Amino acid sequence: MLIEPLELKTPIAGFNGGVFTQPDLTVISSLPLARAAAAQALDLMREHRLAAWLYTANDWFVPDPKGAHVDRETWTVKFPSKILADFSGHLDQAVKIVGVSDDHEAISTGEKACQKALKGQVSAQLSRLIIST
Repeated sequence: MLIEPLELKTPIAGFNGGVFTQPDLTVISSLPLARAAAAQALDLMREHRLAAWLYTANDWFVPDPKGAHVDRETWTVKFPSKILADFSGHLDQAVKIVGVSDDHEAISTGEKACQKALKGQVSAQLSRLIIST
């Protein structure tokens, strides 16, 4: 969404620094989460009633294409999500996990739970709940 308008020619950091690409989106490097941390983050999101989105270097997965904020994110990132109910086959490639809900208390308690349980393994920050390296 910014590459052409800004005429970017240098590498670009995406997904909260989880992926670095050339302007043509060729992946230079990616920093996946540890599989166990990604799995635990997803479990905590389910516990707190958050819809989870999982990003890899090349794809964005959601469980429900009609879920909260999917349309907005599609517009923002300028590429569609892929629908996937079970993320377990992609845990080794997860560079970012987002917990989504319109329930602000659920997001807040989910953030705190992830920060406590995954301290020192990942960064868990409130925006939506973003899990990244």
